[in-house]
Amino acid sequence: SNEWYGRGIVVTAAGPTCDFFGSQAQTMLLRGEAWEDPGVCCRENLANGLYLGMAERKSDSLDTLMPGLRSVMYECQVAQEVETCPRSIRVNSPPRIMLKGEASVR
Repeated sequence: SNEWYGRGIVVTAAGPTCDFFGSQAQTMLLRGEAWEDPGVCCRENLANGLYLGMAERKSDSLDTLMPGLRSVMYECQVAQEVETCPRSIRVNSPPRIMLKGEASVR
């Protein structure tokens, strides 16, 4: 952002933004499946998007034993500005296959 001070313009850094590795959209897992965090990096929120480092993961662990929607939170901080970024992960139960009649699976 630009701020006006008397005769000149002082350019100040824009706040950070999150850049997700892997899928930013909702990720789907089966119940009990392990999830490896691809991570998130912080970038300057300007046209050139300078790399500022890795985001800090704020969520401790991801429970994949119970079906449902989970959220993993990350935080980017530059000076006094903080950006919090969620990644959604849906944990599904495995599908059930029902056989009718006398059929069997070998």
